[in-house]
Amino acid sequence: MITHPDKILFPDDGITKGELASYYEAIAPIMVPHIRARPITMERFPAGIGRKGFIQKDVSKGFPDWLQRVEVPKKGGTVHHPLVTDTRSLLWIVNQNCITPHVWTRRAPDLYHPDVCVFDLDPSREDEPDVLRGAAIALRDLLDELGLPSWVKTSGSKGFHIVVPLDGKADVGRVAGFANTVGTLLVKRHAKTLTQEFSKADRGGRILVDTGRNGYSATFAAVYAVRPKPGAPVSAPCTWEEVERGAVAPRTFTLRTMAARVADVGDLWSDMRDPPRVSRVNVSPRLRVRAQASTRSARTGSTVAARRAGRKAAPNATADIIAITIANTKGSTALTPYSQLAITRCSASAPATPIATPANTVAAALPTTRRRTSRGRAPSAILTPISWVRRVTQFRITP
Repeated sequence: MITHPDKILFPDDGITKGELASYYEAIAPIMVPHIRARPITMERFPAGIGRKGFIQKDVSKGFPDWLQRVEVPKKGGTVHHPLVTDTRSLLWIVNQNCITPHVWTRRAPDLYHPDVCVFDLDPSREDEPDVLRGAAIALRDLLDELGLPSWVKTSGSKGFHIVVPLDGKADVGRVAGFANTVGTLLVKRHAKTLTQEFSKADRGGRILVDTGRNGYSATFAAVYAVRPKPGAPVSAPCTWEEVERGAVAPRTFTLRTMAARVADVGDLWSDMRDPPRVSRVNVSPRLRVRAQASTRSARTGSTVAARRAGRKAAPNATADIIAITIANTKGSTALTPYSQLAITRCSASAPATPIATPANTVAAALPTTRRRTSRGRAPSAILTPISWVRRVTQFRITP
């Protein structure tokens, strides 16, 4: 039962809590399978979007006995996230004046192995749709080069979410590292329009390639979720063909237009089933691979390594690097173009150098340290070299 169904949640549009609940009830059959058993963070607006809302993760009291929750460890305690398992549990969340449910990339009970990898394209400005569209297509093309199919949805806010399905074998850290590596290479290819600088002050008007949605407790807006913006836009699946034509924008679909949209195209993510997925193969022992660096750069790298090791810097101290390799193993051990991706560190003045040179290897610089400016902001990434590679994490594409 929805309490206070006449409460206005979107004042400019006259959308009530009851209308919001009706939308979620109607969309539940195609929405719930995508978010079932994922820990939920509720974005609540008890007084409507005209007033400040708040984020709620923990549900420790005031919930019905039938609502499933999952206990999640955090620093200094635990959090009890609600879980959506059916229409009733989805409507319970809506009844808390939750406009947007944000979800994890994992499902209970296994909270350490994601089944999706998420890339969030977040533009600094909203008046360059062609640039945003180009960024989304460039990311799709890079993933295609790696043999990875991707699905796209509008964010309902400013950008697009691009999702790669996983087989659930790689842990959170490795998936997050993979996403960051792909983001690093994408930014290197399109440095004029893309960035990984989180602070808007440091983006220079470029689009943020946000891979942080893959962290342990990070979330992203659930597919088909309404966003707390005027017009009640929806984070809805779309096709890559629609993106290419410019037929969709981040807020194209709304609460009041989704019924017609679904009647026309159905669930565009329903085919996200059993595609080739990324899985972890192994973590190899320490590899001793030398890299060339100037004396000045070596000192910088040594300082970083010593800081991590908690000891005084030495002239020839070493720094860590994670090299993520993607190998196409669909019936063959032969590499396809760009099927391997190696990320290395390099000096600020020298080009990136691969730690290994197998056929069709692509290399990109991985930021490792930053200096503070006199204004207290971190400038663009300052790259430091390595003396030894300590470990390699490998991912494989499995059929």
